Amino acid sequence: MQRDTVSSLPIQWPDTDQGIPDALSLLLSKLSTSVFVLHRDESTQLVQMRYLAGASLLLPFKSSSNFCQDLNAFIPDTESSQITDWLMGDATFPLCMEVSICHANQTRYVTKLILQRDATQRQFYWGGLLDQTVAADQRDYLQSLFDNMSSMMWAKDKEGRILFANAAYYEWTGQSLLGVAGQQESEWLPSAEVEAFMEEDRKVMASQSKLETEGPASNQFGEVRWFDSWKSAVVSHGEAIGTIGFARDMTFQRSVQSDVQLKEMLLEHARDMVMLISFEEPVRLTYVNREACVALGYSRDALKSMPLSEIDGGGLVSQIDLSGHHAITAERIRFEASCLRKDGTTIPVEVTGAHLLFADNVYFLAMLRDITATKQAENALREREQEFRTLAENSSDSIARFDVSHRVKYINPAFSQLFGCASQSAQWQTPVQLFGEVDGTVYVRYLNQTISSKAATQFEMFWSSSDQERFCVLIRLTPELDHEGNVISVLAIGRDVSELNDYRQKVHHLAFFDNLTGLPNRAMFQDSLSQMLHESAQYQRQSAVMLIDLDLFKEVNDTLGHPVGDQLLCQVANRLKSKLRSNDLVARLGGDEFAVLFPEIIHKDDVAVLASKLLAAFEAPFWIGGREMFMTGSVGIAYYPDDATSSEDLVRYADAAMYAAKRAGRNSFRCYNSEMTRLANERLALEVELRQALARQQMVLRYQPKVSLDDGTVVGSEALIRWQHPELGLISPDRFIPLAEESALIVDIGRWVLKEACLTVSEWNRQAATPHRMAINLSAKQFHSSSLVDEIPAILEITNCQPDWIELEITESLLLHEDEQVLRDLQRLRIMGITIAIDDFGTGFSALSYLTHFPIDTLKIDRSFISSVTSDPYKAGLVRAMISMADCLGQTVVAEGVEDMDQAMYLRQNGCQIAQGYLFGKAVSKAEFEQLPTKFFVPQDDYVL
Repeated sequence: MQRDTVSSLPIQWPDTDQGIPDALSLLLSKLSTSVFVLHRDESTQLVQMRYLAGASLLLPFKSSSNFCQDLNAFIPDTESSQITDWLMGDATFPLCMEVSICHANQTRYVTKLILQRDATQRQFYWGGLLDQTVAADQRDYLQSLFDNMSSMMWAKDKEGRILFANAAYYEWTGQSLLGVAGQQESEWLPSAEVEAFMEEDRKVMASQSKLETEGPASNQFGEVRWFDSWKSAVVSHGEAIGTIGFARDMTFQRSVQSDVQLKEMLLEHARDMVMLISFEEPVRLTYVNREACVALGYSRDALKSMPLSEIDGGGLVSQIDLSGHHAITAERIRFEASCLRKDGTTIPVEVTGAHLLFADNVYFLAMLRDITATKQAENALREREQEFRTLAENSSDSIARFDVSHRVKYINPAFSQLFGCASQSAQWQTPVQLFGEVDGTVYVRYLNQTISSKAATQFEMFWSSSDQERFCVLIRLTPELDHEGNVISVLAIGRDVSELNDYRQKVHHLAFFDNLTGLPNRAMFQDSLSQMLHESAQYQRQSAVMLIDLDLFKEVNDTLGHPVGDQLLCQVANRLKSKLRSNDLVARLGGDEFAVLFPEIIHKDDVAVLASKLLAAFEAPFWIGGREMFMTGSVGIAYYPDDATSSEDLVRYADAAMYAAKRAGRNSFRCYNSEMTRLANERLALEVELRQALARQQMVLRYQPKVSLDDGTVVGSEALIRWQHPELGLISPDRFIPLAEESALIVDIGRWVLKEACLTVSEWNRQAATPHRMAINLSAKQFHSSSLVDEIPAILEITNCQPDWIELEITESLLLHEDEQVLRDLQRLRIMGITIAIDDFGTGFSALSYLTHFPIDTLKIDRSFISSVTSDPYKAGLVRAMISMADCLGQTVVAEGVEDMDQAMYLRQNGCQIAQGYLFGKAVSKAEFEQLPTKFFVPQDDYVL
């Protein structure tokens, strides 16, 4: 509650027997009110005024007689009424008259209390009309008088105990006279407010002054109202002995005043013009707000003094129903018109209004909105649409608009020319229909990204025209939103940036490739090394760094010159590239120093073998300018993570190993594992013998049965290669297949396996009632051979093998990069009737997207999952998920490594169709396979795990 203390003389408490009544009389004299008694003469029925107490009587009438005469006419005979306006003399003053019946000493009194408020000076006057029959008991009279006042009044002693309070106080606090007498207010009012009241009482008694406050207060019922209050110390013999005060409820007055001010403020500060139009002739304005004055250039008085027709710029008067018909229906109307400004210009307006019927007069309340900007925007929009169409139709950039279903709504001529499609034929087509499955899928992905994010997206698209010209298009997708912020279409603008892309590739080449040899330079080597270590740590695999330094290369430069040295470096670079695997990276660090990254190695001796091969590549002479030259190199190797985990340490360790090789006599390699040299030599010898294995007919096939878990029938087999070495015996493919892949022998070996397997299955199916399907493994390198898919039909024809008798098994790594050539080759095999299986599913870097992108028929779950499927809940859950996923995709599931009945039963119960493993037999020769039963026992539903 906001408070303002005003210094004043305190009330002197009378030292008489009258006590409180006399004090209350003095209270009246301190209030900013006047209390007077009006006596009615019963014989003449005239009212006479007798001043009782209070401030000087400043009533605004000419004389007491006039006041009494006027009052005689308005004093009601009923017990209560309210008069809102009272004409007194020559002026009008708001007046509130309260009439009530009060009692004192069981005697009926008629007391009429009058509150008159001067709206200008904010002065209040209280009047009391007392019947002449009233007894002269001053105590009862004052109590009756105070009880009939709407303001709360009270008196307290020095300790804050209530000595007197009127009815308004009882009503607010919810107490009675007996309940409050002698009690402190803390018994019935909120403690926080009571403490504030008592603090005020202490201050006024200490200073012997009065305190005027204004603000909210609450009672024990939680009701909050706004009060003007006053309190003062009561002084007796110079000592403050208590306080008296009153509080006037101003809640309604503040609410009304605030509402009126708010409405006036809203109208005055409205951004639209507000007018109240009277239909009295001539039609004119009776109210205008500030915006109307500003917009039309007139003062308020000028607008209200002129006919409406003077500001009618067209359609204003004519579209208002002057008959007032709408005032009856209260129908709101809206139309557009023009207003005439003072300077002669017109402004377009949108008029929204309604007819009002008030005091038998018809008015039109109108809100006029200046729509100049809207009209300009509409015109600009039409112009922009025309400009857009002109620009779009003549733009060299391709422009298309897609709806949220990815269908074409519009394409410009440049789009038609760039992508080779006519405007009519492209209408309502999807990107897949326009650009094909691969490019169209990418385009749709970016469209979805734009729609979901509601943000522009930019990407590059590579496209081959009908004449096989390859070009690069930079496409920017921009979402187009409706008024609610929802995407309704996507605008695609494409620009042919083929030249820019070529230039960018050249810049990239200059920044990351060696100008002399074309190999990656040191910068690219460092980036690739960091990436390699990151992936090695992420996938927990081994990798290696190799440094190669040419022996005595400085002598070449010094004796034969730098041009010859440069040519020698180029030839060395070519030989190094030819001996490395496709995923290895060779770089020239500078001078005669080269580096190789091996991002994925299974065995450390693999790198040692490669080092030996690289050194062997230097054995053949180099021919430069018709001159024969010989060159050797020294190689150092460091391994991640065994030797180091940081790129700096790996390079440093490899460099140290390289110099160790130089110290050992050059033309050799060194690494941190001395045992690796011996193993590398063995592997190199094995590779040499492997080259002769096919010619010497040392390769053989073994066959492992594949059994249906439904009824135990043998439905097929898998062909597995073995090397029958004359000295080492039967060598498993784990030892020689990696060597075959590195030396490109895998293509010849794979061709032999395919032919032998087709011959076998053709023979088995010649008399078979149910076709036997043979699974044949293909390596990634063999599959990438350009002649594989072309050779298969010829092999099938030579061996009299039907395509549906064989199933080609590939690994996940072949599909991870979603190579389009791989996709096309697999689709060709599918068309032939050959099924495709994913071998060792779940052990590679699985990307579930390829299962739907590529034509896959069978998933082979790796034995690492099956071996513990009945004991490891985690593995069991993964197997169930794989089976469920394959079932959703319509793919057959084959479980590898099934070794006991519990595993077979678990797989059967969870929907696996085919099993393969030692439970049904190991891989055996053709003759042994033919002796196997055609049906095995498999557990049925009543089998107990």
